[in-house]
Amino acid sequence: MSGETKFGFNEKGQFVVTNFVAYSAASKLDPVPGASSAFPTGPISVLTWESNARYGIDRIVGNTLELTYSDGTRERLFFFRYPDRRRR
Repeated sequence: MSGETKFGFNEKGQFVVTNFVAYSAASKLDPVPGASSAFPTGPISVLTWESNARYGIDRIVGNTLELTYSDGTRERLFFFRYPDRRRR
């Protein structure tokens, strides 16, 4: 199973969040010689799912990103910038 969330922002204080989830399964896995993994050799079925995008208005207060979705749901995310090691 694999998943990903993408955030998009514009200069008007608006955002969009999209999610993607994928799952794949094999009916038969054969070991790979000399490796600790296996390789699918049978029929493979793949199921993928992508949610609808959610959107709203964003604002930054200090190190907190506040997302207010179009349905009124509010989410707060903390962020920080890694120090630049090249500057000393």
